[in-house]
Amino acid sequence: MPDKAPPPDETRRPAARDEAAYGWQSDLPTFYGTQPRVVRLRLENFIHDAGTEQIRAWDASIPWLQRECRELVNA
Repeated sequence: MPDKAPPPDETRRPAARDEAAYGWQSDLPTFYGTQPRVVRLRLENFIHDAGTEQIRAWDASIPWLQRECRELVNA
């Protein structure tokens, strides 16, 4: 990073009031209680140019992440 570059958080474009700055946001129980397909569709709507490989990666990782989140909350 160049010496004169601002910190990363200052380089981000502020989101409009009604424009989400994220693809998914929730507490853990809501996340793991939501169908993986619904989470993936929200991510696809946020990242419009997601390719086939990215979508496959989401399909593979969302259920795993939901299971891990469920175990974390239960612990």
